[in-house]
Amino acid sequence: MPTYDYPCVECGHRFEHFQNMSDALLETRPECGGKLRRLIGTGAAVIFKGSGFLLDRLSKLPAELRAQQALLRTRYAVRHQAV
Repeated sequence: MPTYDYPCVECGHRFEHFQNMSDALLETRPECGGKLRRLIGTGAAVIFKGSGFLLDRLSKLPAELRAQQALLRTRYAVRHQAV
């Protein structure tokens, strides 16, 4: 369940509200009666699980390709070395 930020259009007050995505929007702020907008809060985090990410794929490359990549990195480093 995400945390939503609700800024009030009338007075500018901003608060967070924890609710399901399917829950009805909060429409008015009880204190001032102002109209609210719903924004996705900053409490969400992305969690990467499973295989298939870049590091997993690179570690499974054949040894010949890994050697070529290392050679290219070395050549690049030598060319762009500070003189």
